[in-house]
Amino acid sequence: MSSLFFDCPHCKMILKKNAEFCPICGSDEKTGWAKNAEHILEEIEPVSEHKVRNAFMKVIAIFLILAILIVYR
Repeated sequence: MSSLFFDCPHCKMILKKNAEFCPICGSDEKTGWAKNAEHILEEIEPVSEHKVRNAFMKVIAIFLILAILIVYR
């Protein structure tokens, strides 16, 4: 996985390296795990790095298409 991201040690959600807490389960270095983290974990499927990369590539493609349309108007 890229050094810009890491997996939450509790729910495996992909987080930015500078994230202060996990928005899914509430875990962080200072306070530990959220009390209801187990229940949330059962309902949420972790996002794979492949899905994150695909979403990022789609955003880049849309941006490039828009830039080309603006430049060649």
